[in-house]
Amino acid sequence: MHEDVARELDLLHEHAKHAFADKNLEAYMSGFSSKLNYKQPNGKTIGFDQLARDIKVQFDRVDEAGSSYERESLDVDGDRAIQVLIQNAWAVETILFFFKRRWLIKRKGKCEYERTSAGWKIVKVEVLEERVA
Repeated sequence: MHEDVARELDLLHEHAKHAFADKNLEAYMSGFSSKLNYKQPNGKTIGFDQLARDIKVQFDRVDEAGSSYERESLDVDGDRAIQVLIQNAWAVETILFFFKRRWLIKRKGKCEYERTSAGWKIVKVEVLEERVA
């Protein structure tokens, strides 16, 4: 059972990765519940609408990006799942037409999911650690 859920959650994250690379905000946000509770590394909690605005700003600034995920743990209880993930991401932006800046981000987060008629949705995120270089 856990293997099936793990595959379904992997597909959700793969869809999000492609949507981010394509700068498709609607597709990217489709993996999140409208009742999202997202706790950032600074302790501030935002919801679905603020996350969408933040992602839109990133889409406007970033030339290209990519990421990978490593599952640290997965717990499933019926239509709810919690997993801890390590995300390794990178992004490139152009500054002043000539200079390129590349970010490397390593983030550990706890994600809570809810199975809906439209598939799994992320309902809660807590960023536990984040390093940007």
